Amino acid sequence: EAKSGGSVLELRRAFDRRAAVDSIDVVTGKDLEITKDGNDVVIGFTYRKEVPLFANLGIYFDFVGSSKAASE
Repeated sequence: EAKSGGSVLELRRAFDRRAAVDSIDVVTGKDLEITKDGNDVVIGFTYRKEVPLFANLGIYFDFVGSSKAASE
């Protein structure tokens, strides 16, 4: 959970800048779910990775992440 904030737009732009440096291309700033939990900013994301196997058969993985601690 982020204690300091900024606007939603600023957080999305900051993510996009960092993602460009780290070559992250599956999630962009517009994909982030940015909410507040009390005074804390919580940033989450979801995305699907599809992996073709052969012919018309493949598998997919759904990824979900959040800056909020999993134990809460």
